[in-house]
Amino acid sequence: MFSAARGFLALAERLEFPAAQCVPISALGGDNVAVRSERMPWYSGPTLLEHLETVDIRPPVSGDGVRFPIQYVIGQTQVSRICGASRGGILRPGDPVLALPSRQKTRVQSIVTYDGELPEAGPSMSVTVKLEDEN
Repeated sequence: MFSAARGFLALAERLEFPAAQCVPISALGGDNVAVRSERMPWYSGPTLLEHLETVDIRPPVSGDGVRFPIQYVIGQTQVSRICGASRGGILRPGDPVLALPSRQKTRVQSIVTYDGELPEAGPSMSVTVKLEDEN
């Protein structure tokens, strides 16, 4: 194995990646991008495209609760609606929420998208959350 690949795999291990795959490519020549390269006969693994087609992209289920990084706040003087993409857990109307770093507590009044209200928001869903209290 080449030293660059060993270094990459060592870094992936230190970062605790569950899996890592080295695919030698040449974007300029198209080697091993979509078609196996004859110029790299020593490599017998998948092409980059073959590998990407097998990667599991589902977000991991976490027991750490809901995480909802705020991307946008609607309203200038009173924060009652926040927009973002859920990054873990399920968020439902009535659920208590804790804003960090302020540690302000409130509850979810409703969850809204362009198509209307939703009964819940799960991981990777971009939504607007209306809060009960205007903080």
